[in-house]
Amino acid sequence: MAGGDQVRSLPAGAFARVAEWPQIPIVGALAAAGLTDIDGRKAQINRGKILDFGLDRMARDEYWGSRIPAGIYMAEDNIRESVVRLYQTITGEQLVPETGDWDLILNDIMKMLLQQKEESLK
Repeated sequence: MAGGDQVRSLPAGAFARVAEWPQIPIVGALAAAGLTDIDGRKAQINRGKILDFGLDRMARDEYWGSRIPAGIYMAEDNIRESVVRLYQTITGEQLVPETGDWDLILNDIMKMLLQQKEESLK
């Protein structure tokens, strides 16, 4: 199935059937055909989650929550990241990494949130 215009013109249902047998996501079948970069897509999704985490922290802050518009969540990633980084610079609170593996960072954030939730239930 790899590459070419013929593969690009296949309907999404064809990739659903390919993905069904090995029980993989359809994007996995698209990646195998060379139509998408699944690792790049995963990194982009995780980066978006981390930026949302940063915006959530800002929104829950008594001062900042009343000053950032809700529309910031719909802005492009580079704008959202700029807002979070500005908040970091002003407050000194690190919310978005300078460099690193977004997957590992997201895992750390999720662990931290679960621990906080467990502690609040005790």
